[in-house]
This record gives sequence, structure tokens and C-alpha cells, in this order.
Amino acid sequence: MQQGWTTADPSRMLKRRKPRPDRARALSCTEVEQLLTREDISLRERTLWRMLYETAARSAEVLALNVEDLDLPNRQAKVRRKGGAVDIIIWQTGTARLLPRLLKGRKSGPVFVTERKARVQLPAVDLDPSGRARLSYQQAAALFSEASGGATLHQLRHSALTHERWDRNTAERGRDLILRT
Repeated sequence: MQQGWTTADPSRMLKRRKPRPDRARALSCTEVEQLLTREDISLRERTLWRMLYETAARSAEVLALNVEDLDLPNRQAKVRRKGGAVDIIIWQTGTARLLPRLLKGRKSGPVFVTERKARVQLPAVDLDPSGRARLSYQQAAALFSEASGGATLHQLRHSALTHERWDRNTAERGRDLILRT
């Protein structure tokens, strides 16, 4: 070892890193459908998750919805997007069937509220007429993660966008086959 060269292989002491769980992975259509139809999940969660999936909107946008923002007959609502732009989200039959049951005739306040009255002072905009608070992102995320075996609300959105792309590509391939024959 006159020149400072090592005789042993220094890389033999390195340990391989464990692969991180893939949090960006889209849930399969079957996984999503099983989550959205589970009877042991509360009506609030099933409605929230179905709306998130059917609209592919961000969780914060949907959790910020007030009853006054909803246009139930036309299955749409105004949301404030990231950056402040106002946009329209449109939902499908599943959400349209669940929303009236969730609202139970409420005409104002947050769409998604906690099970019990708020224990701390909150702005009036975050309370429904009975004093229940707007459901927080943290609580919604924890409930989804627990029910889905560790998936995230972002994965649900990613799944909706992925499945929409698959459906569109399948339809385009079918249209191309029809046009060729």
C-alpha cells in the first residue's frame, strides 16, 4: 500500500437501500370500486371519496365546498382551484345519489362536516347550522388511509385521472377499428 491504494473492495460494506413504497401508484378500478361500495364505511366518507373519484378534483377543493356551491340538479359545483381560479366540477350518478342523503335537507354550511359539534371557536363559514365543523384534510386523509390499507387521497385522484385516460384510449381504439372496417 505504498501509493494509498486499497486492496479490498470498499463497496462490499455498502448496503442496498430498501425500495420506498410507491405512493404515486394508481389504485386499480377494482380497488376503487370496492372502497366506494363498502357498507362499513360511513355515508360521509363514501360520498366524499366518490365525489373525489368522479370529479378528479383535489381533496382541498372538495372539502372546501359549501352546500350553497352545489347545483344538485345539474350535478356540478363551483370550486376554487389551486392559485385561486374558480372552476366547475361535474359528478356522476353515484355522487348524485349520495349527496341528498348526506345533506339531509341542509341549505347552508360545509358539505362535509365532522360527526360532532366543534369544541373550539371556528369561523362561521366552517360551521354548519347545527355547529358541526368542516371536515379537515388531515382527518379525511387518515380515514381514507385506514380504510384503503395505506393509500392516499392523492392516489385516489391519480387513479381517477389514470382510469379516465384508459377509458378514453380504449374508446379511441374502438373508434379507429370501426372506421377501418
